[in-house]
Amino acid sequence: MIFHPRFQTLSRFASRGLGRRRAGRVARHLADCTRCRRTVAELRRLSEAAKRLPEPEVPECAWEEIVGRRERGDRVILPAADLEPSGVRSSSQRYLVIAASAVLLVFGGLLILRPIPEAAALKSELRFQPGDPLMGVRVEVEYRPSPALAAEGRLNLRARHRTPLHGESNEGPMQSTVATLERGDDGIFRGSFQLPDSVVYAAFAVEDVDGSRVDHNGRRLWELLVHAPDGRPSYEALEQKKNDLLGRNWELAFETVQRMVALYPERPGAWAELLAFQRQVLGEAAAETLVAEHRARFQEFHRELAERPTLPADRVIGMSSYALNSQDREAWDLWTERFERDFPGHPWTVFRRENELAGGYEGEADGADRYLAELEPLWEKISHHSSSIHATIIWNALHQARQADDAQAFLRWLERYRKHVSVTPEDLRYIARQTDRWPELRETELDLLREALRLLEAVPDSRRALEHGVERQRQENRERSLDILAELGATLVAAGDTAAGLDTLALAARRGWNLQVFRALAEVQFAIGDTAGALRSLARVAGDPLAPGSVVDSARQRGGRHFEPASWGAWVDAGRLEMARRILARSEPRSLGAEVHLRDAGGRVRTLEELRGEDATVVLFWSRWCGPAVEAIPDIEWLYGWLGARGVPLVIVVDEARSDELDQFIARRGVEFPTYYDYEGEAKTAFNKFSTPEYFVLDRSGRVAFAGLGKKALQTVAREVIALQVGGDLLGGLTL
Repeated sequence: MIFHPRFQTLSRFASRGLGRRRAGRVARHLADCTRCRRTVAELRRLSEAAKRLPEPEVPECAWEEIVGRRERGDRVILPAADLEPSGVRSSSQRYLVIAASAVLLVFGGLLILRPIPEAAALKSELRFQPGDPLMGVRVEVEYRPSPALAAEGRLNLRARHRTPLHGESNEGPMQSTVATLERGDDGIFRGSFQLPDSVVYAAFAVEDVDGSRVDHNGRRLWELLVHAPDGRPSYEALEQKKNDLLGRNWELAFETVQRMVALYPERPGAWAELLAFQRQVLGEAAAETLVAEHRARFQEFHRELAERPTLPADRVIGMSSYALNSQDREAWDLWTERFERDFPGHPWTVFRRENELAGGYEGEADGADRYLAELEPLWEKISHHSSSIHATIIWNALHQARQADDAQAFLRWLERYRKHVSVTPEDLRYIARQTDRWPELRETELDLLREALRLLEAVPDSRRALEHGVERQRQENRERSLDILAELGATLVAAGDTAAGLDTLALAARRGWNLQVFRALAEVQFAIGDTAGALRSLARVAGDPLAPGSVVDSARQRGGRHFEPASWGAWVDAGRLEMARRILARSEPRSLGAEVHLRDAGGRVRTLEELRGEDATVVLFWSRWCGPAVEAIPDIEWLYGWLGARGVPLVIVVDEARSDELDQFIARRGVEFPTYYDYEGEAKTAFNKFSTPEYFVLDRSGRVAFAGLGKKALQTVAREVIALQVGGDLLGGLTL
């Protein structure tokens, strides 16, 4: 049966509870439509016939089957009451089971579709007691499971703990399993854990004991903030929540800073954070309209605090930061000098002095040497403390050691890095590259690269993201290892071990799709005289949509007589198909499960189905309140043009209703790509959107084939679209 569009609109009004008055206006339109009257009559007839049907037997596996289909993304209608395995049902449940396709209720002659219990009925829940803990207390946990974990006997509760010393990064060994949750007879999992004394904020996820299925609350995670005795979340807890969210959701981080200001208006550091976020989101020009207000507030703080003989360190740092963000240089000098006078041994004071050393000796012939010599006694003052400032000082010292051509100083600061900083594979790779000027440190360079690879290979629990299961993290680590393998292969060749370098690069080429790997492999193949192999490696690069156009000219020049246009074209096509296969292999297509309605700039309501392309469609969520999303505008404009030239729509969704303020913001930022407005939140719900900029690539059937988060992820969209266009039939053969 085909429903008239007006009837579908009425159904949406009713099922979303938008009110009988609004639905009544649509009903009057229906009354004027003969086709609609026939549809309504047919529905009544079917409803009456359904009541005379014999009661169907409900299989014992019905609930599990429904849950399984929901987990795979299928659109299913859930029963309005629990299905009992015994098949016994009360008379009040009988007709709810019979009307399996839809339930029609009649109110004064107006047919309204009964709201169907949706995913909310399946949503998991994690509760803490107390929910507003003080430092160091024991916390009781209750978990109402998602269907994917409901059958387990035990589950692991994993957490990422944050102390006041943690910075904005979520990298490094920050995660741990804090409790085992046991299932009770009521199906609820329970357990407890001790909150460490130093922890002020923690984020949580629940998973099975093998780490194969993870409930991360729709990537939002669950959280626990340590509270102050007065009942407010502590200032340090809110600050660490902001730091944690900066790696996951910039908008929520902004909201957290706004909450910091609301709960702690007496803290100048909170206002300094707010102004920094406003500059990032609104842009310098727009933020200037707020600076006058901030400067006036800063002066109020200054009058209140300047004459106090003693102040805690965080207040003085907050005043210095607020002065800097308000662009009041005179006040910044005053509060910075006061901090250095009152807290001479504080890491922040040492950091300020280190900056002065670097600036004072810049440009002098022996400046780096003098910097390193004077930094030693400063470092001794804070080396026994724990501070996030250590990492910055060490990085600066490594740079200056390279400038001074002092290999021994470099090694000394490298050991301090290992001792005081959470080591990451990317950091180790960067440090390894800095040793290339010292032939005597070649083995150190190789050891650093191998250590980085070992970290990625191990996948320890402490380094596994809360949102990732073990296998998902292993796959991500394999991708991260490709650049390091390319670096290792090139370094082995430079060290004279060509065979080992070639084997390493060949391994990387088999492991994943990476242009740096293919280029490095081509260089070695050219060097050993394997020109045909080198051209094949460069053809892989040329087939990638992110490769520069100069690749063909370079291959023609370096290939000489071995370069044959026909063979080259075949190699490029083969490389592009290989890229498509590799990318499609990691796709796990899922259905949206619901029709999505958006409003265009002209106010018209459009369905996503109307906007979809033939082979692929890219849906991108964007927000003016997200700094990375605003920064990504040039990348989005490039992507819009690139996709348009290939006939692929880019549907840019703004998660708010259209307004004059939003229009002015878009105009001020010079945004030229069209935007659509998720005016009822359908797109956000269907895609399970969590952050911005977040993209989803749809295949030719409208299923979500790929997804990515953040400005950097936008670079992969081009490859995924090419993969769908080149190998769409491969993906079409995959089943949900």
